[in-house]
Amino acid sequence: MVAGTPELRRQTWDALLRAQARVLPRVHRALYVATGLSLSEYTVLAEIACGADGMATMSHLQDRACMSAAGITRVVGSLEQQGLVSRIRDREDRRLVHAAVTAAGRRRHRGATATLDAELSAVLDGHLSNTELASMARVLESLGNSAVSQPRKSG
Repeated sequence: MVAGTPELRRQTWDALLRAQARVLPRVHRALYVATGLSLSEYTVLAEIACGADGMATMSHLQDRACMSAAGITRVVGSLEQQGLVSRIRDREDRRLVHAAVTAAGRRRHRGATATLDAELSAVLDGHLSNTELASMARVLESLGNSAVSQPRKSG
């Protein structure tokens, strides 16, 4: 299946880039001012806090946050320095390291989530219907999945 014309694909790409360039800095700024967390730190903390038993492996975090191993190590290290997570070796497989949320991490996550929700509400409310938001979520999820599942064409 061919997705649209080259012009429509470029138009869609440009719209995606403009939306990201306008929304992400606004959300990042609001989150940082209110909680001291970067958007990357919030993303990783949320994955840990919402994970099974408030824990996640480093490889799970890398996959879910779409970050490199070095990036996850840096972000988890920063969260650990802030007392929001701790690193725990797996009892059965000592090669695995889990990041576990602390009580302080749970509190910061709740506050940061409230800030994120308020900022997203300010950006989205009155601009998109619930149906449009649901469609957008499906489209973006599909786009993200196709980017990792399709081999890159050479040439």
